[in-house]
Amino acid sequence: MNINILLSTIPISTKTIGSWNIMYAKLAKEKPKLLSHIIAPKSDDDFINTEYLPVNLLYSKYFSINKYLYNHNYLKYYNRIKKILNSTNEVIIVNIIDDVKLLINLHLILVRNGIRNRVRIIFHLHGYDIYLQGNKAYDCMDTLLVLTMAAYRFQINKRSDISCKVKQFYNGVDQNKFHIATTKKQQQIKNSLGLEEDKVYYLWLSQDRKKKGLHIILEAWKVFIEDKSNVELLIIGTKNMMKLIKLHI
Repeated sequence: MNINILLSTIPISTKTIGSWNIMYAKLAKEKPKLLSHIIAPKSDDDFINTEYLPVNLLYSKYFSINKYLYNHNYLKYYNRIKKILNSTNEVIIVNIIDDVKLLINLHLILVRNGIRNRVRIIFHLHGYDIYLQGNKAYDCMDTLLVLTMAAYRFQINKRSDISCKVKQFYNGVDQNKFHIATTKKQQQIKNSLGLEEDKVYYLWLSQDRKKKGLHIILEAWKVFIEDKSNVELLIIGTKNMMKLIKLHI
């Protein structure tokens, strides 16, 4: 069996608020042979055939202390990986999801200890580009996995000097729950929602957390619609109607 490890600084659990962490928790349960290990903070879920190795991460409200704690936390991941490496002669696969700091620091620790060549790091980018420490981050991964063809083309065309491989892989979809609607069904849905044929609709769909950028979209929308009368922004995922009323969306 291939040693395929998922690293995370948040619990991999179906019982917490999140997106990809819940997705991978469900995936590990549906496909128990996909991941051999999960190294992450303690989870309330039970996983069959996947060894969950908890790490106790420490944080402080003081920046100077946190800087030390972060290094201490990254060493906990390294120690877990080193123990796995000691049990095999194979090259192991490590998956990191959208955590550039974990990627860079783990890479540096592995290099420092002379075992980077025994670990293949796959970085899953659930966005468009790596904006923080981008060039440095590319040198720390073996493969960059992106979700969309737009992100793939951007990486290939704009980041042609990067040393890692770039591949595109869509998020999985449960076909028992989701399917493509027929043209007739799409029209029925539009009619039921009161959507007009001569308008162009833009959709923002996410949890209303600051990192998702709804406040940025709303500010940009005010400028965007100054010379447009046939566009409308549809927002799904927030209960804060005051933001929207002020902008007459």
